[in-house]
Amino acid sequence: MSSSTDYRSYEIALFILQKLACIPSAIGSLMIISQVCRSENNRKKTQQRIMLGISIVDFQTSIVWIFTSFFMPADSDILLASGNERTCDAQGFIVQFSVAGILYMCSLQLQYSLTINHGWSQKRIYKIEKWLHIVPILFGLSTAITALVLKQYNAANWDCWM
Repeated sequence: MSSSTDYRSYEIALFILQKLACIPSAIGSLMIISQVCRSENNRKKTQQRIMLGISIVDFQTSIVWIFTSFFMPADSDILLASGNERTCDAQGFIVQFSVAGILYMCSLQLQYSLTINHGWSQKRIYKIEKWLHIVPILFGLSTAITALVLKQYNAANWDCWM
């Protein structure tokens, strides 16, 4: 086999595996979003609202990765690439914003630690909850906007990012 054939096989495998991983992730996130939004009891809980934030970020990231090749510039030699510079920027922005999901998980861990290890009441947690949302969202947005302004998003191996 030639290295060109090996690379094409790798590209096809990556294309398929990426979708196989992202589809269940998107479905799971959508189920969590639905459960939190539909239940008044869930909406009253800080832990559930943080899970909602994590799930929203994960859902949008999973969706852009499911359709990643459509965002990739058509001239990028990526399987089924049909996008342009602007669609690549849009995907890169969302992928970079996904760092907010990691920070949201840190918020969830902090909430658990304060509740379990330090005995904080829900009322006390509620007083700091806004920061458990603001920090992830602002950090995700600020890094995504900065990279956009600095024109850092480009076609990479399998998506558009820095």
